[in-house]
Amino acid sequence: MKIANWTKTLGSSPTMAVNQKVIDLKAQGKRMISLVVGEPDFDTPQFIKDACVESLAANQTRYTGPQGILPLREAIAQKLKRDNNVEYSPVQIIVTCGAKQAIAMALAVAIDPGDEVLIPSPYWVSYPAMVQLARGVPVTVPTYTEDRYKLSIKELEKAVTNKTRAIIINYPSNPTGVVYDRNEILEIATWCTEKGITIISDEVYEKIMFYGKNFTCTAGLSKEIYDNTITINGLSKSHCMTGWRMGYAAAPRDFIAAMNDYQSQFNSHITTFVQYASIAALKDDSFIQTMVEAYQDRVEFSIDLIKKHMPECEIVKPDGAFYLFPAVGNYYGREFNGKRIENSVDLATLFLDEVGVATVPGIAFGHDENIRLSVATSKKELQEGIEKMGSVVSNLK
Repeated sequence: MKIANWTKTLGSSPTMAVNQKVIDLKAQGKRMISLVVGEPDFDTPQFIKDACVESLAANQTRYTGPQGILPLREAIAQKLKRDNNVEYSPVQIIVTCGAKQAIAMALAVAIDPGDEVLIPSPYWVSYPAMVQLARGVPVTVPTYTEDRYKLSIKELEKAVTNKTRAIIINYPSNPTGVVYDRNEILEIATWCTEKGITIISDEVYEKIMFYGKNFTCTAGLSKEIYDNTITINGLSKSHCMTGWRMGYAAAPRDFIAAMNDYQSQFNSHITTFVQYASIAALKDDSFIQTMVEAYQDRVEFSIDLIKKHMPECEIVKPDGAFYLFPAVGNYYGREFNGKRIENSVDLATLFLDEVGVATVPGIAFGHDENIRLSVATSKKELQEGIEKMGSVVSNLK
């Protein structure tokens, strides 16, 4: 059976691949510490689960329209007005199978084959593949440690061509945790809008902000930017609902209409009773602050441990999300028991094989000088994992 040639460059998600390896090793009885998956280690709040059970009991299990039930889209519109001071009507909102699908569908609607999409690097691992799925061309735009991995107009100017149609912006960032302040994102969004480059703004980590920083919704910056922006969000990170697969996009009406047509042909709609449970979720986020405080504490705890046990690492302190992205290039060119470390894959593999600590190689995010650690686990696991990684790098020759 022939497989289309274009699919051969996709590959599977690196984070999912490492996580599956951890699962397989655990099944063999091996002690593993996973610092891999971007998934809250807090349970879905009980009131959301109760709402789901009530929906099932009410037999809310039939088809809905592709765009999502009206009460849910109304709840999303209320959330966007309340939290982000941006006005969307329900017809400008579509409910999707996670924010991931929202981004993929937005790209499919926004670009034609051969169009280029700018992706700041480091990036979430799935962005380039999503552009490829839409038959577009991903174009990475470098950022630098000394700039806290923030995008610059200078680098954007180098990357733009007459084929550039869109850009994906993500903040707080996965994997760096970096957040743009209002003036910084205004400069970038204004440049994109003046160039006619559609902005896909991935805001799924907006609720996970540290040190009193405020989140700026890109679409709320100006009327012109609003008309040029597709706002992406969901409940996976903020409401601990990763497996529920509930995301959404908000954009100008004609764009959402095109996404609605796409979804009607693709997966019809997301699970009906999840939609009803999501209405309840959007009405209460009072529990989130406790979770954010825990993540901030773990970030600071982990950075102190890294400085102690892996002193040659360089690390940019994150402003949000729940990741650390230490630069580990100073350990390259050395050996451990005859194994030479040349890149982030070599180092991550060494940690996994030698001490059972799973991390994600930075090359998966476009930065081979780094590895990514998730702090969405206990401080006990974080301490044990970082100490074990330290025992490896301290014995590099």
